[in-house]
Amino acid sequence: MKILILFILLSVTSIAACGQAVDSALGRQTSRTQQELIRLNQQLIDALARADKSAAGRIYADDFVRITVQGDVLTKAQVLESLKTPEAGVKVSFESKDIKVIDYGNAAVLVYLSIRHTDNKGQRSDFLYRVTDTFVKKGGRWVKAASVGTPIPQNTVRPKL
Repeated sequence: MKILILFILLSVTSIAACGQAVDSALGRQTSRTQQELIRLNQQLIDALARADKSAAGRIYADDFVRITVQGDVLTKAQVLESLKTPEAGVKVSFESKDIKVIDYGNAAVLVYLSIRHTDNKGQRSDFLYRVTDTFVKKGGRWVKAASVGTPIPQNTVRPKL
């Protein structure tokens, strides 16, 4: 009987240890994915601020779609074509806050607050919107497959994710 109890205790301990090792490995993968996607998304918004079509084109999937605030569906080609260098005296930058990454393995969703800062010859304005982006892993690298943003009125209280 003592041998049976000892066997059961050893089995339970071994199973628990294996479970912790698996959870730890998954946590590292998720953390690595989060860091990689946050970095990639930052590279994309930096490229958008510079109107760098080449850099943005490498991050968007070939079948990328963006849903506009008006409800229109834009393709990758349309989004890239719409990128224009700001006119002289206008500076545009983007900031992402409250980023949440939901990792599904070969797909992930980013939900975040995006702020577009515009300085138009000294006149500053901010445009805030909540963004949901879908990334997929294709050919061993992450690409943005879809994006939708919802405008946030300026005086709205925004709970943190």
